[in-house]
Formats: sequence, C-alpha cells, structure tokens
Amino acid sequence: MTVPVPWTLGEPGCGAACQSGPGGSFRSWEHRPTHAGVKLHRSPIRRQLECWLVFACTEHVDQIDAARLLLPRDDTVRQAWLEQHRRALAGRRWEPPKPLATGADAKILHERALTWAARGDARR
Repeated sequence: MTVPVPWTLGEPGCGAACQSGPGGSFRSWEHRPTHAGVKLHRSPIRRQLECWLVFACTEHVDQIDAARLLLPRDDTVRQAWLEQHRRALAGRRWEPPKPLATGADAKILHERALTWAARGDARR
C-alpha cells in the first residue's frame, strides 16, 4: 500500500511535499512535473470540496487522480501560477491559484476525470 504524501495545491511544480528532516518542516518537491491530474480536497477553511488541477513528477504520479502527460495548456497554467507566485514574493498585487470547481461541482468533475482515466484515454 502506498502511503499518501502531503500535497501543496496550486503549486506550479510537482505538488508533493517532502520533509526537510526528522520533525522538520515540509517544502515543495523540486523535480520538474511530467504529468497533470486532479485532486479532490476538503477545504478546512471553506468547509467544502474542491477539485484542483495538480502536477506531479514521475516519482509522484501515483499520488494524483486521472494522471496524464503534460499538455501545452498545462504549461500555460503552470507559468501563470509561477508568475503570480513571483508577484506575491515581490509584494505586488497577485491572484492565488484557484480550484477547478467547488462544492458538488468538484465531486462531479473529479468523478468525470476518474471515469475518463478508467476508459484508458489517459496518455501515460
């Protein structure tokens, strides 16, 4: 059984988080993503489901749902998220990444992605 790893949502790189040592803080994984997929997440703040577009490297592709190889549109999203992250670090106005869907729509979208992946349409 694979143990799930902590995940950073809205991360332009691989969203897997690794621990900096025993008892250390978590930081983003630094490998270049090769796959895109989705993750269903229950927001502790909004108290609702969220379906996120996520990216993973080959080592963590088994941690995301409906995984497929990156497409040019994924690079566009990744670059936009990266630019917003840079703006935030520079103290400028920025827009945080947002989930693809929330609430009941998030569950429906996640189920559709799983169905699509089960059909074997996913390019792995």
